[in-house]
Amino acid sequence: MRGRRAYDTMGQLMPDWEQRGGFRCYRDADILFLEIHGVFSLEDAQQMFELLDGIRLKFGYVLTVFDASDAGGMSAAARRLVGQRTREDNIHGASAIIGASFPIRTLVQLLRNAIRLFGGDQSPIVFCATVDEALQWLAEQRPMMQRAAAVTR
Repeated sequence: MRGRRAYDTMGQLMPDWEQRGGFRCYRDADILFLEIHGVFSLEDAQQMFELLDGIRLKFGYVLTVFDASDAGGMSAAARRLVGQRTREDNIHGASAIIGASFPIRTLVQLLRNAIRLFGGDQSPIVFCATVDEALQWLAEQRPMMQRAAAVTR
């Protein structure tokens, strides 16, 4: 639906979603929205980091909303890449995860524990029930991310 703008029933401009492998996404300034479908693959992770890197270069930090309500896990190769990039890169950011099942929440916690064990940065993550809740929490995190980015730039 590129090129045509869509509006919801309240007259609000709707985002232009872009399909990327096993996920679709859109960007709103410093926020990347990802809607994951099925197993998150290595290719998906590579594409996600391309998008994240672009936002980080512009703002110095990244805010992310993951809709995991249709996620089916993460491949081993994707987990390795996410762990590696998180340990190696000093990415200031915060992530809100919506609709995560118990197995997905467990996977996220295991990844965070492994990253912490190997000395990686622990960006804040929260599990939310709704997009509104996620956006409110990210809005609260934004000033801290902006300050941290200003120090490292």
